[in-house]
Amino acid sequence: MSLVSTISQRARTIAKSIFRQQEDERLRQLADLLAELPLFNPLPRGMLVQLAEAFHSRSYKKDEFLYYEGDPGIGLYVIQSGTVRLLVEDENGQAQEVREIGPSDMLGATCLLGGGIIKRTESAQAVVPTEVLGLFSPEFRTLQRRHPKTGAAVATLLARHFAQRLVGTRRILAERDGPYAAAEVLGTATAEAAQHADPPPGW
Repeated sequence: MSLVSTISQRARTIAKSIFRQQEDERLRQLADLLAELPLFNPLPRGMLVQLAEAFHSRSYKKDEFLYYEGDPGIGLYVIQSGTVRLLVEDENGQAQEVREIGPSDMLGATCLLGGGIIKRTESAQAVVPTEVLGLFSPEFRTLQRRHPKTGAAVATLLARHFAQRLVGTRRILAERDGPYAAAEVLGTATAEAAQHADPPPGW
């Protein structure tokens, strides 16, 4: 092997090593962030790193929308930096701000579990330049195939989160409209979701 070939090969090896170190550091930082979220902090460290591999980074300019009310919910977002306002249309079709959220806040966990069946209940707009992490249905399915135990653990946490949301929604509806009306609304929503649901991969 010539000297030039040897140097070139060593340079490629060093470059690959540096890239792996940078990638490992990125995954460690993402795992640290996920560990701070109440939804994911029950996961052990190894699963958090595997989960971090499935996330994508996205950037949004000031006033750019992450998604719109009524869009199919195909994933969740974790805000790394910046601020996002949540908007809901009133009866006149005018967007009304509900609240603002910031770093380490999360959007759309229930939507990820629904795999696109559940529609977005609000619009999300960047107030300032904003960086987010996104986990979407295709990557979540890949995670379930590559790391079945991690995928199952995440699905369990998402289901628990969904159940807690349902309990909270039922309580609010019951206080407003009565227990029978609340049961009817949630029963109808569950039936509609089941009607449009696709079976999990491999079933």
